[in-house]
Amino acid sequence: MDTRLLEVHLVQEENKIELRMAYANLPNIRAIIETNKGFALQPPVNGATGQTFDELAPTDEVAQMVRIVRGTYEDSIDGADALIEQIRARYSEDELEIYLI
Repeated sequence: MDTRLLEVHLVQEENKIELRMAYANLPNIRAIIETNKGFALQPPVNGATGQTFDELAPTDEVAQMVRIVRGTYEDSIDGADALIEQIRARYSEDELEIYLI
């Protein structure tokens, strides 16, 4: 997966957001999310297989589920917008392209 790409998928019925990104971006993106009390991280998985990963190449796809903590954001659309704003504050568009899906 392109290391300059971050896909933000809405999972509205579960009040979750799924992030799909290159493995190389996982530590930085997780650090941004962990600083916000409105989100709770679930274990990342291999984006291609859905299984817990042992070792991936920097460009391999990782899927990171993020649960929205109730009372902070009304739904996953609000939560995704807030999360994108935080990530955008740390990365320029040349460094990371974000797509809301």
